[in-house]
Amino acid sequence: MKIFLIYTILLCGMTSYSQTSGKTVVRNIPISYTTEKSDCLINEILTIGKTTYVTVDFITLEWVDEGGGIESRKIVNNNKKKRTFIITAQTKFSLHDNAKTLKGIISDSNAGDPFVISTNNGRVLLLYVNAAG
Repeated sequence: MKIFLIYTILLCGMTSYSQTSGKTVVRNIPISYTTEKSDCLINEILTIGKTTYVTVDFITLEWVDEGGGIESRKIVNNNKKKRTFIITAQTKFSLHDNAKTLKGIISDSNAGDPFVISTNNGRVLLLYVNAAG
């Protein structure tokens, strides 16, 4: 079965076309071009060809008093809009360890752990587990 992919950069993002046995499947991947630094949850990591995308959901972490002098952080998600960014060779995955990789931070984290993401013009500059979360 032959599969080939053609990628076209559009102003609003990336559209990928794949053709298998004469059927064409179109998947639009809108890229968020906002410049942000935010806590987030990772929803999806997708690699098409040599390009890796990460789709995140921005969240807020708030301190909650659990009583008895114990405080914990609670995830608040008032805006469930997903945003997709491109991971590049320049993306850093740790504040201190430049050897960290995307696979490394995902395997080091637990399901539902919050991350911190810093982006610029559709690209991820920094992505790491929010240890305080």
